[in-house]
Amino acid sequence: MSDRIKAWQGLPTLLHEARIRAGVSTVTAARELGVRRPAIWEMENGKRKCEAQELAILADLYGVSVTWLLKRASSRARDDRAELAAEVLAQLSDEAIGRLEKAIRIIKERRSPGVNWSS
Repeated sequence: MSDRIKAWQGLPTLLHEARIRAGVSTVTAARELGVRRPAIWEMENGKRKCEAQELAILADLYGVSVTWLLKRASSRARDDRAELAAEVLAQLSDEAIGRLEKAIRIIKERRSPGVNWSS
């Protein structure tokens, strides 16, 4: 089996995971693509191929890049949370990042009272 074919095998699962993580419904995804809702289910279950233009639209809708989707599909990586988080963080304002850092400090303090997590 060629590497190109292998790369596309993991794509259906990644499309589903990216949609769920982005909080996008199948109805919204279908509307953005101009297709019926079952087409999204078919793409996410490997029953229908995703055209290049559709892939670009879905990647944008889900807040990831086409490269990210294809790279993950080809490597079959299932734990991509760190890279997805990095992409999301890159879009946050400095103020939002500051609030996030504060929230993380609070959570760490509650998990391990008395432990200094700052460096």
